[in-house]
Amino acid sequence: MQSIVEKVHAGEWLGFDGQPINTVINIGVGGSDVGPHMVCQALAEFSAETRYPLQHLFVSSMDGSQLAEMLQHLDQGRTLFILASKTFTTVDTIANAETVRSWLCKKIPNDKLIGEHHFIGCSSYPDRMGEWGIPKENQVSLWDWVGGRYSL
Repeated sequence: MQSIVEKVHAGEWLGFDGQPINTVINIGVGGSDVGPHMVCQALAEFSAETRYPLQHLFVSSMDGSQLAEMLQHLDQGRTLFILASKTFTTVDTIANAETVRSWLCKKIPNDKLIGEHHFIGCSSYPDRMGEWGIPKENQVSLWDWVGGRYSL
């Protein structure tokens, strides 16, 4: 996790086209949404300076309107998505992730580039993240004994 954060803050995490990431979106429900959202708000005054302005956003609704509105204003080459799901089977999270992957495919030529540059997985199941296309170096593991509602 530290390596990922340092790369994003330094402007070294690059999108598929070599541009630095400027938007990080957490996709999750329950503790995988509320926890990260709460921590970002609670620790906002301590946020690190980043090389480039960085915005963080959150998606938890599966109805599509929240995500559709958000994606209209973003650049595929500069957006990084965190898929947070303890089991990596949460229907809402995976549905939103598939929507995002379709949006990324409109501009990015292949799934390998998408997985390497635009997704981070956070789960207790590395095999499921890998099967979905998230390379090992983009995976943040949770202990399997952590309850899903505490999957911060």
